[in-house]
Amino acid sequence: MSVLAAWIAGAATDVAALSDRTVGTPKPEELTVLRASEDIYAIQASTLRTLGSPRRLEIIHLLGEGPTEVHCIAEQLGVSQPTVSQHLAALRGAGLVDAIRDGRDVRYELTDPGILQACDLMRDVLFRRLGRLSSLAATFGAPERPRKRAQRPQRPQPQRPRALEVSHR
Repeated sequence: MSVLAAWIAGAATDVAALSDRTVGTPKPEELTVLRASEDIYAIQASTLRTLGSPRRLEIIHLLGEGPTEVHCIAEQLGVSQPTVSQHLAALRGAGLVDAIRDGRDVRYELTDPGILQACDLMRDVLFRRLGRLSSLAATFGAPERPRKRAQRPQRPQPQRPRALEVSHR
């Protein structure tokens, strides 16, 4: 079995339709089965769209510390439990997160530690980029603010002569 076929077998849903929403339960018509003929770039783009939410990236980093229950994630992020559940559903649909049932409790974990490593790698790239931009700004100095134009003193308006009043007797 090829790497692509193994990935498809492990993550049989495409959550591309969810990328326009930050949260939400996938509707049946939004889920499509990935076909083996799809390009790896399409699969990668779909996965990255799922990771396109800052909240989901926070969840990925929390799950990188180990399996965690929904209520713990909600507490740490300061958001509601239903919101976290919706994000976890999208991450599960993309094959990034697994749910582990332990009696009544459900813990979530990353399907592959490489997911966190990929997110950390991108974060490092962004920090280096921001560092270059800030050093560039320091080199050239802060841009000058446009100065307000000095207002000209207003010229007195010429006075129009008043019309003479004529009395009709």
